[in-house]
Amino acid sequence: MTKEKMYTPPDAVLKNMRRSVAINKMLGREPDKWFDEFKIKDEYSLQEVKQLFKQQLTMLDKSVSSKVRMPDGGPTENFMAYLSYGGSAGFSWTKKVLGEEPSSVNKSFYAYDEDSLNREEKITGFDLPIEKQHNEELMQVTYVAMLPDSTDLTGDYTSAEDVRKAMESFNKSAMRANLFHRVMTDKFHVVESYLAPTDFVLNEIPVKKGTWLMTLQVTDENVWKMIKSGDINGISIAGMATVISEEDE
Repeated sequence: MTKEKMYTPPDAVLKNMRRSVAINKMLGREPDKWFDEFKIKDEYSLQEVKQLFKQQLTMLDKSVSSKVRMPDGGPTENFMAYLSYGGSAGFSWTKKVLGEEPSSVNKSFYAYDEDSLNREEKITGFDLPIEKQHNEELMQVTYVAMLPDSTDLTGDYTSAEDVRKAMESFNKSAMRANLFHRVMTDKFHVVESYLAPTDFVLNEIPVKKGTWLMTLQVTDENVWKMIKSGDINGISIAGMATVISEEDE
């Protein structure tokens, strides 16, 4: 029995797909029904590539544009659907696959731009020039320090104003780092500590405006390995705060 040939999309295609999911979640929207059944995968069969191409053609016929906005401030549903099918990178990839198939008669129909295979869609207000969650070359990692207007794992609610005050207090201090709240260390240090200026997507993860973000510069190979393996998977500000019960309010 011959094994079915599978096709691997470029990274830009998968990133566009995942970005559509993240933005829809941020805006409280439901994903495109067809795409919800299609799923994001590392490999697709030829039949799935054909289905993807058909959906992309349908979206193009509906005047897809990232600049047109809905009342919630996000792109139109048609553009989000187009993004969920890989955007321009996805369209070029499906044309490349189908054009190279032996059964393809009109190969000119599947002409594509090679550069667009690696094109990640830019959406104003949802994409800041930040690509740092893991920067292998610089050994830097970006974490969320505190979320605004949210309840943490201990059940305590923190407002956006309190997050801002905590960040400002931390930035005015020596910003010293330690491991596991116990050992002061020089194996990494804080290079950035700031509030997200707007809602955006960081490596397919939606980040809410007012979120406290912190970037660490790691200088020790063993600590970097622990970060990449997940043994170190976050940061804690270890701060002191006054807790006000709901009854007191």
